[in-house]
Amino acid sequence: MQVFPKISRMGEQAILLQFEPEISEKVLKKVLVCQKILQEKFLKGGVEVINTYHSLLVTYPDAIENAYDGFLQLKEELELAKILDNFKSHLFHIPVCYDEKFGVDLDEISEAKELQKREIIRLHSTALY
Repeated sequence: MQVFPKISRMGEQAILLQFEPEISEKVLKKVLVCQKILQEKFLKGGVEVINTYHSLLVTYPDAIENAYDGFLQLKEELELAKILDNFKSHLFHIPVCYDEKFGVDLDEISEAKELQKREIIRLHSTALY
């Protein structure tokens, strides 16, 4: 059984974290939460955290002298945050009014996108953000 994330060295200045090799909302959320945690932790150190759908690349401004220490540090940060198996998301419902009094840009959007107002309202009110 493979343990995720799989952590490996990528050259002299980067470490790759690979999560479950599948395209799913669960994996993507895990990647994005991990990215946020690592970015907050290394914000002042010049470290960059780049995500793909199921992996993170952590790049350092200088060569990593001891890759094993780098692996341990990343693993500890993620374990401390307890996100590897337990993360939550929230869905907020925000009321929207399309009356001309409040939807002041509806005419402008209708012209710019060459769509009728009711089509804009339909598109806007069916999407999850």
